[in-house]
Amino acid sequence: MADVNAGQYPEEIKKKEKSDKSRKGVETMFRITAANQMRLSDMADNKAHILLTINSIIVSILLSVLFRKLDSEPKLLVPSILFLFTSLSTMVLAILVTMPRIKKNPPVRKDPAAEKLNLMFFGDYHSMTLLEYEAGITELMSDSKTLYGSMIKDNYHLGLVLQKKYTSLRFAYMFFMVGFIISVISFVITQLFF
Repeated sequence: MADVNAGQYPEEIKKKEKSDKSRKGVETMFRITAANQMRLSDMADNKAHILLTINSIIVSILLSVLFRKLDSEPKLLVPSILFLFTSLSTMVLAILVTMPRIKKNPPVRKDPAAEKLNLMFFGDYHSMTLLEYEAGITELMSDSKTLYGSMIKDNYHLGLVLQKKYTSLRFAYMFFMVGFIISVISFVITQLFF
């Protein structure tokens, strides 16, 4: 069996091993970062799903039970409408958290290093032909600097998507919390004073 490193000086072998370790470390970092971002995205989607489930139950109860009592107890109209508005609005906000956003007409460029095109995100290449995509990916893979640059951009944009998702999710939870408190207070006031 021939020695792969035959003919190389020990310094060259060490440099090559160091370069291989460095590249593997960078690739591991990208893989871990992407996995973490996907987990965070899944967590946000699950939390939005919880809001949807809770509020759909609340809306069902409001429509089937409480609104039937409005004939005999019209004083419950305002608190019921507040509660319904809170639940429906929270549901819309939760849906917006999970709704995918895709560019309608992404920029199609032959140069994968182009600033606005990310061949690692389907939303940027879905309108390309297979041949254009293959050529772009092949070119991207041929230059590690461009490839790593594209991976950096992909991670950055995933982070921006997460930031928007979590900001919207926080707003949905805050809206639900405040609306729920106001609705309960209005029910209590209505029952005690009217």
